[in-house]
Amino acid sequence: LVSCGEMRGSSGARVVGDDRHGSVTLGPGARGRCTVLFGAPWTARPTCMVVGGRIAKLTPTDLVIEGAADAVAYDCGPTTR
Repeated sequence: LVSCGEMRGSSGARVVGDDRHGSVTLGPGARGRCTVLFGAPWTARPTCMVVGGRIAKLTPTDLVIEGAADAVAYDCGPTTR
């Protein structure tokens, strides 16, 4: 996790999982936009699904989620053609 929304008064956000599946728990006081940095860059932009927010930006190196609630789940995989 690189950053997560407005952290004023937050007890801290955290990511549990890996580059393919995981969840972000924001903690009290954190709202808005979260950036999840992938542990290893994908060779191309992955395909991701988010529950509890919307994908604002997706690159081979990071996933940016906006409109995040208290917890957000994500699921990513390689893009197939």
